Amino acid sequence: MNKKLLILRHAKSDWGADYSRDRERPLNKRGTNDAQLIGEWMVSQQLIPDLILCSPAKRARSTLGYALNSFGNLDIETLFLEEFYLADTETLLETIRSVPDTTQRLLLVGHNPGLEDLVLYLSKKRPPLTESGKLFTTANLAVFELDSSYSQLKQHGARLETLLRPADLRDD
Repeated sequence: MNKKLLILRHAKSDWGADYSRDRERPLNKRGTNDAQLIGEWMVSQQLIPDLILCSPAKRARSTLGYALNSFGNLDIETLFLEEFYLADTETLLETIRSVPDTTQRLLLVGHNPGLEDLVLYLSKKRPPLTESGKLFTTANLAVFELDSSYSQLKQHGARLETLLRPADLRDD
């Protein structure tokens, strides 16, 4: 089985909420619903990760939590990495490259612009944009199949299988 890299941007946050620091910004109602939709889709596609690397920001942790609710009571190794908070592509790549080869499906949960830049860096083909010209909006999930091990990940070294947006799953 080829390795999978799943990249999930945090869901829509609540800019009107009372918080003292950016990293404490919570999700809004649409964000919680979108995170659940993405989690349900991951289960339906049998894309349950073996390892999760997540930003410690509240909106990333909450996105992960709502998505994980769909997975049932699975015990998935999850690391909350300080360096993932607003990480750039190089930081993300360095961390991915250190993942053990025994991991078949790796899930990253974090923020733009780093995640969007990572999607562009890895993709063999230019990913599709939304009608408004955006690539990696909130609660987007990119699913890559890797040509090599995580340690050998390189530019344009992965095939983008899916770029899923919550709007693709909503009934509205």
